[in-house]
Amino acid sequence: MTDWGQSRALVYELRREIRRLSQANERLQADRTELLAALARVAEGLEREARRLPVQSIQPSTRALGGKPGSDRSPSR
Repeated sequence: MTDWGQSRALVYELRREIRRLSQANERLQADRTELLAALARVAEGLEREARRLPVQSIQPSTRALGGKPGSDRSPSR
């Protein structure tokens, strides 16, 4: 037979660990929610800024992509 005292102690420790993990999970979910909200605010700001910029300034340059000027069949600058 098993020792009931040890079994009860183990059950108590497992329940305590479950409570601890549940609390940690709640904190992580709250952090996740906060981070998602911050990310959404950053995305809004970037979108707002992108709408303000002229279209040409947000297109990658040919040189930045490693090509030669005019290699995309556009006139050389």
